Amino acid sequence: KNQVLTEMYLDLVGDYLMEALYLPSVAGYSFSMGSSDSGFTCALQGYSQNVENVLEEALNIVSQSPFSETRFESIKEETLRGYENFFQGQPYEQASHYMALATNQGLFGIPELKEALQTTSLQQVKEFVPELLSSQWSLETLVHGNMREEEAKRLAAKFRQILQGGNSNATVSTPMQQKYQLDLGMGNSFVIPIQLTNPEEVNSATVVKIQLGSRGELSTKELSIASLIGSMIQEPAFDDLRTKQQLGYIVSAGVGVSRNVFTLSALVQGAQHSAEYYDSQIDAFLRKFEKELAQMSDTEIDAFKSSLESALLRKDLTLMERGVRYWDPIGKQLYNFSWNIDRIKALREVTRDDILKFYKEKVTNPASRRRVSVRMESQAEKNRQVQLVNPAVPAKIVDDVASLAKTLAPFEA
Repeated sequence: KNQVLTEMYLDLVGDYLMEALYLPSVAGYSFSMGSSDSGFTCALQGYSQNVENVLEEALNIVSQSPFSETRFESIKEETLRGYENFFQGQPYEQASHYMALATNQGLFGIPELKEALQTTSLQQVKEFVPELLSSQWSLETLVHGNMREEEAKRLAAKFRQILQGGNSNATVSTPMQQKYQLDLGMGNSFVIPIQLTNPEEVNSATVVKIQLGSRGELSTKELSIASLIGSMIQEPAFDDLRTKQQLGYIVSAGVGVSRNVFTLSALVQGAQHSAEYYDSQIDAFLRKFEKELAQMSDTEIDAFKSSLESALLRKDLTLMERGVRYWDPIGKQLYNFSWNIDRIKALREVTRDDILKFYKEKVTNPASRRRVSVRMESQAEKNRQVQLVNPAVPAKIVDDVASLAKTLAPFEA
């Protein structure tokens, strides 16, 4: 219920600000709010001479909640319609939704959110706002651009003063409560089979996630190897699964970071085969890619390393890019602003043997990898392929996503 109340509140704020801050927006100012794993974020940008006035105007709206019943009902209806239409959407998007539920703390399924929203009123949202903006929260502020230190501190103090009803003490805070990704456990392989509810959907989809490790458990060198594998595997995966095998029209693979955990993910969506078959072919490709890694020359590997190093050294082209780069470690509570430099130093020491060892341990070895796949199966009979060309490694079948999440422990920070 609290998640629904928060989302409705943020939607109402955004809707109201579009009209209330129209003139400042014409003059080049903007203010927005959004949710995050640890709370909510506010972003303000514009010319420094009037930015404090715009902030005050925006925060008064945020704290006073001057929302109308008409706009609330309109946004509520639109949100409910989105929930209802979700299961008529792309199979791979549904697979990603179930994957997130299975591997993350504090997430709720669409049916749960829909049920909670149906009984939500504007009065409940307004009563929830003081609780949301209570004094028991942490405030972290990044100010960059044409502004002095004392001006930045004054902005942070004004933020707290308005939202906390006069308390301008910007130094008092409580630790931010982070939500973590759930650890699948070494040697575990899970399969979540789900039949699509739309009988007219002819496509099936499979999303595979292999957890490589968290920033807390992997060394800087290993984290660099994970990023390197991500850049190395994208093109071969598309070439094999999409171009050569023509498994489906939506194919991708790569390495990403979510809640400070590095994961190798792959997805295939198509109408010619079953989701189970796609799962087996993804697994077959990953094993095949191990052989390709072993056969790569030092020159090829150095080219990938050089490309990744150039990306890490790339200078910010805009003030917005610089802000994102600095805010990322703040939002994740890492505060390692020289992390790219540390990664580059470690990257230069990486060898082919290092990459191969890491890949075998984390990706292809059933005894040590952490793997889960979500198979969204079409109801269309033509999507069923009984015989698997490359049977996947035996896995634990999961019938209830929520029950799996309850059995898993979170990664350490």
